Amino acid sequence: MYVFVSVIPSVLSRKQTIDKREVHVELFYPYLSHLSSSTGRRQPVVIPQDIVILLDKSQSQFVRHSDKFRAKLESELAASKCEIGWPDDEVSGKMILRPSLTEDDDAELVRDWTNKCQSLADQHVAGIHRVEEKVCGEIWPRFLQETSSAAQSEMTESYIEQDENNFILTCVGQSDVVTRSV
Repeated sequence: MYVFVSVIPSVLSRKQTIDKREVHVELFYPYLSHLSSSTGRRQPVVIPQDIVILLDKSQSQFVRHSDKFRAKLESELAASKCEIGWPDDEVSGKMILRPSLTEDDDAELVRDWTNKCQSLADQHVAGIHRVEEKVCGEIWPRFLQETSSAAQSEMTESYIEQDENNFILTCVGQSDVVTRSV
């Protein structure tokens, strides 16, 4: 390793040409992030594009309903310099991750932003489950009454939809809460 390091100054001091064109060569250490040590010039930082995550109708309804879910995801993504645009309505079902990065941020953070934020959001969305319970019509009113009184605290952390025509109760939320609720 030392042999190569000692050769670097002599390579940099020579005139470098490629296809009869002079090439300006600078010393760059990747571990120094986006600074070039020989000139102090910053390498250009490209801010990533927004990430659009599509949610199905039940996921979108849950996300819009659950302040706790949104707050948890927002706080985790904020640490990665990411802001969230939540779905405006259940029809669009789009959650948009927007970078709050600047050109002054660490190049490694900028480079890994898309993968890190996409992964975090995907993990949270993957934790949203939907459970449907079909109930006999004769016991439907009693079932709704007992379910809502027995699990009121869990149900505030989930989205509940009642299909009165088919006697189906749909519960959407984090998997552990959904299984306790229904």
